[in-house]
Amino acid sequence: MTEGIILKGVGGFYYVDTADGLIECKARGRFRKTVGKPIVGDRVTLEIQPEDGTGYLLDIAPRKTVWCGLRWPTLIWWSQSLRPRRRSPTRS
Repeated sequence: MTEGIILKGVGGFYYVDTADGLIECKARGRFRKTVGKPIVGDRVTLEIQPEDGTGYLLDIAPRKTVWCGLRWPTLIWWSQSLRPRRRSPTRS
């Protein structure tokens, strides 16, 4: 078993940087259902297949930080929507 960091994920293939170099890996269906979907930056444990040099992800280490996915305009709108609104002066 080898450890590495996911550098890129495209179409179900994950490119993992290891001590042996860059390895192309896949996450099996059972893995994605039980452990979760791997994302770039995850530290993973993988098994390298001797036949073709590709690998399969076995485990994801606990993440230190998590990006919530909100972009700045959405975040600004969200924070403004939480503020109490001032009433406009009424005209007599």
